[in-house]
Amino acid sequence: MRAVCWRAARDGLAGHGIDPFSGRLVLQSTLVERLLHTIALSLRQHEDLDFVREQWQRLRTEGTGADRQRAAYRQRSSARDVVDYAVSATCPQY
Repeated sequence: MRAVCWRAARDGLAGHGIDPFSGRLVLQSTLVERLLHTIALSLRQHEDLDFVREQWQRLRTEGTGADRQRAAYRQRSSARDVVDYAVSATCPQY
């Protein structure tokens, strides 16, 4: 479990994760698609399937908050840029 959490934190959705059945590295997007397939019936029964699929598509298109933070850091290799991004993303009035 430590390895799974470490890989997820390090690579995010763009990286690889450990397949729980084979123990091999697999694209995170493949793991998410498998999970969605497995729980689709339950999501549909609770009328959440469309919402979950929309959010999954948004994450694939726009990236995650961590992706945006890494992009902010890459601009000038500045942690201050990451903090500025986080503040503007969560408190746009500042």
